[in-house]
Amino acid sequence: MNHAEQGFGGGVGAGIERTDFKGLLEGEIFQWLGAVEAIHDGVNLIGALGDGYPDVRFCAAEALGKIKDSQAVVPLVNLVGDYDPGVRQAAIEALGKIGESQAAAAIVNALGDQSSSVRWAAATSLARVGDSSAIGPLGKLLKDKNSGVRLAATKAISSIRLRSPS
Repeated sequence: MNHAEQGFGGGVGAGIERTDFKGLLEGEIFQWLGAVEAIHDGVNLIGALGDGYPDVRFCAAEALGKIKDSQAVVPLVNLVGDYDPGVRQAAIEALGKIGESQAAAAIVNALGDQSSSVRWAAATSLARVGDSSAIGPLGKLLKDKNSGVRLAATKAISSIRLRSPS
């Protein structure tokens, strides 16, 4: 293996195989770009949702949520079924930030996820989306074994009820 394949000389990336560094570097770049909201073309980020590295998918989803790219809704909905719980959580949080009601069904389905962090993200995102049809499924989380999930469900139900016309 030559130096170009290993990393970057004797600096920070030395000794790290290029394929390992690629995922880390791309993930950090997408996170930084999203944080400064310097992305005007979300297409590259949408494409990154299909990357082989979970960290890249996570950061792309997070950045798309920060820039509230409504073109990303369908690809993010597809990512809600990712094998990685961190990626699922990031996709759900991004959908909540974008706030499109068409994502509500996918977010409601995530209320039954094995991961408590994904269930928490789903409840929090449903509060942002404000879909009144989510109140019933959110009610089931009031008995969740995780107290954070129960609290998020309680807040989501209250938020949706306050926004719904009487």
